[in-house]
Amino acid sequence: MKIFVDFDDVLFNTAKFIQDFKRVFARYGVSAQLFNKSYVDYPIRRRGQKLKKYDPWVHFQKLQQAGIDSAPIENDIRALLSDTRRYVFPEAKRFLKTLGKQNIMVVSYGETKFQHFKIQNSGIAELTKKVFVTDRMKSSAIGKIIGKRGAQLDELIVFLDDRVEQLTNVKQKFPQVVTFLVKKRAGRYNDKKNKYCDFEIKTLWQAANRIKKIVSQQ
Repeated sequence: MKIFVDFDDVLFNTAKFIQDFKRVFARYGVSAQLFNKSYVDYPIRRRGQKLKKYDPWVHFQKLQQAGIDSAPIENDIRALLSDTRRYVFPEAKRFLKTLGKQNIMVVSYGETKFQHFKIQNSGIAELTKKVFVTDRMKSSAIGKIIGKRGAQLDELIVFLDDRVEQLTNVKQKFPQVVTFLVKKRAGRYNDKKNKYCDFEIKTLWQAANRIKKIVSQQ
């Protein structure tokens, strides 16, 4: 069994993290208007796919160019990133331990260094077999593990994410993957379930129970 799990908004309370992240900037006099103006969330085009990723280090540079001393902001952001365990959803560790470290891999999208800081210092990496951070569609990372002939494998493969475009892309490439659309209250998105989403769940425990049921029926 292989279970691929998204990080942001699935295992990690990203909305709360962003609130605290923005407070660091406000602490040094960066207004909401300036924060948004200097925020760098740029599109990346990958074979017809338009993705976005945030790079805080480019953000700091933009503030510096605007006359703001970004050095203390960067120092405080690094301190914030040094321990992100407080943002892990309470049910996340129970979910991971129940399904087994050897079965679970985290697949996250974003600016590589920033995401690695968030994940490695959250304690989640210790409870999973491997962590992948990619700036491409997640199917590229999953494909490297299950192989190009993944659709012909008998092994149960599961993918949990809160973004329909990621679930759709994986399901189209690997039809046998069981896909879960995660819709948590604290999530930032409200994507609608489509034909590429096998199940819609509001808690990770619902997913764990469904996965165990599928295993028992095999």
